[in-house]
Amino acid sequence: LIFIKLFTPCRARRVSQHASAMKIVLVLSSLVAALSAEVTPMGKVIDMLKEMEVQGEKEKKAEAVQFAAYQQFCEKTEVEKKRIIADSKDKVEVLTAEIEKSGSDAEKLATEIAGHLAELESVTAEKEAASKVRGSERKDFQAMLKDYTESVDAIGRALKVLKAQAAPALVQVKSLELPEHASRGLQALLSEEAEPSYEFQSGGVVSMLEKLEEKFVEERLQLQKDETSKKNAFDLLAATLTRKIEQATKEQQQKEGIKAKKLHDKASASGDLSETKVGLKTDEEYLAELVTTCTKKAADFKDRQKVRAEELVAIQEATKAMSEIAKPALLQEGTSLAQLKQSLPDAAQVKVAQFLQKQATEIKSNVLAALAQRARADPMSKVKEMIEKLIVRLEDQATAETTKKAWCDEEMKANKAMREDKSDAASSLQADKDKLEAQISKLEEDSSSLSTELSELDAALTEATDVRQKEKEKNEATVKEAKQGQEATAKAISVLKEFYAKAGTSLLQTSSATARRARAVADAPEVFGDEAYGGMQTAKGGVLAMLEVIEADFSRMEAETTASEAAAAKEHDAFVQESKLTKAEKSKEVEHKTSSKREKNSELINIKADLEGTQKELSAAESYYEKLKPDCVEAGPSYAERKAQRDQEMKDLKEALEMLEATA
Repeated sequence: LIFIKLFTPCRARRVSQHASAMKIVLVLSSLVAALSAEVTPMGKVIDMLKEMEVQGEKEKKAEAVQFAAYQQFCEKTEVEKKRIIADSKDKVEVLTAEIEKSGSDAEKLATEIAGHLAELESVTAEKEAASKVRGSERKDFQAMLKDYTESVDAIGRALKVLKAQAAPALVQVKSLELPEHASRGLQALLSEEAEPSYEFQSGGVVSMLEKLEEKFVEERLQLQKDETSKKNAFDLLAATLTRKIEQATKEQQQKEGIKAKKLHDKASASGDLSETKVGLKTDEEYLAELVTTCTKKAADFKDRQKVRAEELVAIQEATKAMSEIAKPALLQEGTSLAQLKQSLPDAAQVKVAQFLQKQATEIKSNVLAALAQRARADPMSKVKEMIEKLIVRLEDQATAETTKKAWCDEEMKANKAMREDKSDAASSLQADKDKLEAQISKLEEDSSSLSTELSELDAALTEATDVRQKEKEKNEATVKEAKQGQEATAKAISVLKEFYAKAGTSLLQTSSATARRARAVADAPEVFGDEAYGGMQTAKGGVLAMLEVIEADFSRMEAETTASEAAAAKEHDAFVQESKLTKAEKSKEVEHKTSSKREKNSELINIKADLEGTQKELSAAESYYEKLKPDCVEAGPSYAERKAQRDQEMKDLKEALEMLEATA
């Protein structure tokens, strides 16, 4: 705005016209006073014109310097704005690509998440179906186990009853009340004997029932083994499916988090893109306005320099004219105003007087009014000399004041720019200093926190390793015990089976003779019989079955403990690996923050030094401003007001001089 006002030619011409009239008043006033006192101030007027010429040259150069700075600003700002615009366009492209990538990644993750959900649904359904089948198998097993157990118990009771009788008959066996399963088994055995012999009707009946009992015990044992195998298979399948569900759930949750972050990044980039586009539009509009304004100012500067050059030529001509007036011959002539008046035609004299009176009334000048009165009475040649002297004097005054004003303006402007620049720089450096101190404090806090986390991580890793080692030792001991248990149980089963097999054969060979001897000594006190002891044939089935169940339990324990150990080892290895990665990342982060802290401490030292130097320069600029104030800060009428008055006076005097020259 300052440049626009200064470079407006029409406004400058109006101010110049008014100032000329004011100058005419001052010059004529001085000239009239000088002539009245018979004192010639031509030397002073010439000096003032010369000073005015010097000041004009100085102002012309100062304006050139001022425009050079403005032109430099235009060029620098144009380059900077073009760079900013190019950066903004690049940023728009980057943000657009980032938005597209984040959106694409989010869509891909959504598809993968849907796949995990489908997998979860499928595996969960498979697990539920397996559990349902397992429940049905378990129910069937319990029913069959109950049936076998009841059958074995019923046969055992039947054997007691039959053994207590002297000669059990087949019809008695058929009349026994047995469970349905035992009854079917008995019928199957009876069908194998088409024509039962007498032996079959006596001792063979007991043997048949014992065989049936042993068969049921073996089938029940096999049923329990099958149940154990099915349960182990189901437990293994359930564990596998559970791990699949946990893995799918973990991956689905992780990808949900990543998807949310991608969508957040997309939204953030979209916001940045909108802001960048708004800033880009503003910068482009500013650049267009800057180019237009700077182009106009360049043309205005060219016109102003031309006007200033013409002004200097005019001042030089005025100085030459005043130098001729100041010659001794002209000063010693001593022509009075009365004599000059006699050489002026009456009509021209009246015309000049009327013009001066009119201008004096318009600008309210007493000097022009007095000169108008003298113009009516004095000769025009004398009045012309007075006007020329006044013009020279006003020009000298203008030159001196303009020189001082230009110097003050230049110094005040430079000082103001210096104070503002140093004040802004000090504020910026102080802000940078505060920011760096806050960042250093934050880095120290983060480093301390990370060090604590690393210590806690080491402690957790050590503790987990100790727990894993103890767990491993316990599992190994359990597996060892299970193997030993299986070996011992298998040996016990082998020994018992071998013994009962031999004992059963011996018992069958002596059963008939024993029965006869028992009848011969019926009146003897009750005592064990004479038959060879064949072992606890009745209880052997239960013992062997129990041993086989125990053997199966030891086998299951070994399998389960081995699987548990493998899973725990895998989980521990994963934890150790993850802990190592986390520790490496945190250690790297601590190293990075420590390095960043050193850099920022070094930067803080430089900032403090710059701040101290800037504050010293600001204090020096403020001290110089206080020295400039007495000479350069205006207390009365402003420079513009004084210049306008003087320019108007000079204009009116020159116009009056032209009127006089026209009548010469």
